[in-house]
Amino acid sequence: MMFLRAALGSLLALLATMVIANDPIPESAFENGGHEAAIAAAPMYHFGRSWDRAPCYPEAAEIDGSQVEGHHSDECIGTQNEGCADPGPWNGVNSPGNGFPVYYTVRKCGDNEWRVAYSIYFKEDSGHMNDWENSIVIWN
Repeated sequence: MMFLRAALGSLLALLATMVIANDPIPESAFENGGHEAAIAAAPMYHFGRSWDRAPCYPEAAEIDGSQVEGHHSDECIGTQNEGCADPGPWNGVNSPGNGFPVYYTVRKCGDNEWRVAYSIYFKEDSGHMNDWENSIVIWN
């Protein structure tokens, strides 16, 4: 019986700390440009490694107010990571990597919907340069 109480107590403690994805976000999170909402739902990025090579890594799209020049990549992907930002030390899976900028835009759409668009910039990607990758989180 004591084990059952301990297990039930642990389960209740776990459930109390869970956040359901559909929990409402306070309207105040969208004030001041929506920074609080953007931080609350920021995506977590994971970059894989192939052939034991460092991946191309996101970097700033502008330096000192000027757009970064893209880098033409090898269309055969032989030198895919050449000219890319440094991803940081590799210590196995779940290595944290170096920081990189994530750009975001917050918009109200209609009467009851907010959207946060997140964008990351790559100087190159396999086969082309100046690549933007995007994610959108929607609250309604």
